[in-house]
Amino acid sequence: ALFESYHLRPEVAVAMLRRLPKLEGFPVAAVPRAPYPNDSDFYNTVRERVRAEVFKGEDVKGAHRSGSEWAALAILGYAAAAYAFYALDAGVLTGAALGLAGAWIGLTIQHCGNHGAMSTNPLVNNAMGMTDDLIG
Repeated sequence: ALFESYHLRPEVAVAMLRRLPKLEGFPVAAVPRAPYPNDSDFYNTVRERVRAEVFKGEDVKGAHRSGSEWAALAILGYAAAAYAFYALDAGVLTGAALGLAGAWIGLTIQHCGNHGAMSTNPLVNNAMGMTDDLIG
């Protein structure tokens, strides 16, 4: 009653929620019901059309993840270069480049890795999630 998912596959989120313990005596009825995107026929139609386009009509696990490893390598390469330039000549420009590298790692690689979106392999996702340790 208190959950809304914006994922392309809401049934996955619902299945995960069903495994969580139920809070006995929680007054669900006392919580005001707000309009949620899943209540909208338009939103659900758009989501299904996006899902059909992304998955190309096949609901293959990990089909939407292609190319993420190359993006991760490019970002990590940029970060390594930014670290090197900052180590060689610490300044405002190299500091800004290093800050951008940290933000880029945190907002893409680490975030997607922790959500399991970088790979179908959980070990790869865990490794990508730990790139947060690179940025402090």
